Amino acid sequence: MLLLILIIVLLLQNVAPQSIRRSAARRSQTLEEIQTQLDDVAKVDDVKDGTLCHVSSENLLLAAEATARGVLQGVCNPREIEDRLHNIESQIADQFTIVKTMILNIEQKMASQENNMKRYLRKLYGSMENLQTSCRSGGRYLAKQGLKHNRGRGAQDVPGISTPGKSRTAQTGTGVSSSGGGGATLPSSQRASINGRSQSSDSQLPSQDFDIDEDDFEDDEAEGAPGPRQFEIDKFNNTIHVENGKRVYTFYWQVDDMKYKIENWGIQRSLRSNSFYIFQYGYRMYMRIYPRQNGKNLFIHVGLTKGEYDEALEWPFTLKHRITIMDQSNSPVDTMSRIWDPQVLCSEWNWKRPQNYPNDDNYECVGLGLPHSDVTSRDYIQDNSLLIKFTVFLDPIFS
Repeated sequence: MLLLILIIVLLLQNVAPQSIRRSAARRSQTLEEIQTQLDDVAKVDDVKDGTLCHVSSENLLLAAEATARGVLQGVCNPREIEDRLHNIESQIADQFTIVKTMILNIEQKMASQENNMKRYLRKLYGSMENLQTSCRSGGRYLAKQGLKHNRGRGAQDVPGISTPGKSRTAQTGTGVSSSGGGGATLPSSQRASINGRSQSSDSQLPSQDFDIDEDDFEDDEAEGAPGPRQFEIDKFNNTIHVENGKRVYTFYWQVDDMKYKIENWGIQRSLRSNSFYIFQYGYRMYMRIYPRQNGKNLFIHVGLTKGEYDEALEWPFTLKHRITIMDQSNSPVDTMSRIWDPQVLCSEWNWKRPQNYPNDDNYECVGLGLPHSDVTSRDYIQDNSLLIKFTVFLDPIFS
């Protein structure tokens, strides 16, 4: 029994120190964990004290939303995106049209300059040959030519005297005159009022004299009996009158030798009409015809040119207008363009105030085109002449 008690005491002595050591180790581990947590709390306090930046997730979300709204403002709607793309496409198309027109006009001017140079060289060579001939004949050649010139000199050659049918200057109030572009400008009539100014069509509109380039204008004389549309031309050409209760200006242009032009002219070769004012103290305009544009079609364009009263006018030009190819039969069926509105067609570049460069003309924009097969299908060409009617609507209309 005593031995048993002794054994129990020895066991208790061995077990107690191990238990105490394990308990101390657990307490030490717990203290370390508490210290670590306290250090973490201290770091959080440093953040709040401003040592580090503190960003709220709510504020970050609001800032991101505001930035997105600023970037995407106005284009979140698919329709608005489509409208913007359409506007960009329209602007690009306008610029391409302008560039194309400029290139075509540059080509035309280069061809014109080449033709002028050839013509001047021919004249120079002819003059040199005449001079050599006159020198060999002792001056008799020059005397003979001077005598012939004096005998053949008519009233149309004398400054200040104009003979109908021979004038190279389009002018209101004269007899029939063959314009530089093959156009016939006839007597005006009617009375109208523009912008509060009373205008008599029997009195002259502003003089429409201008220098004529022989390469751009041709002096073709219309001969023969008056056609079925002559009365209309005599009455309304270069006048302001009333149609359907609205004031309109009408200009007629006769282009001669059309069959030759359609069959033989170059694709880019064109003919310019005389310039004309569409009302007193008003805009000055012109027409241009391409008899063989694309080789298969006839095209007529209209444009603005520099005028005497441009400074007092409103720009850009906004008056609606129309071009008509006239059927010269007794039962006419004219071919008309739509009513062109400068505010929705082409570009303001075509309708701005004309400047001096490269010349007084703005590039043409709208007009009327017709295949050669249609031109010859009716009496659009009679006595080898084509009649073109240009109408400007001076009062507002709905087209």
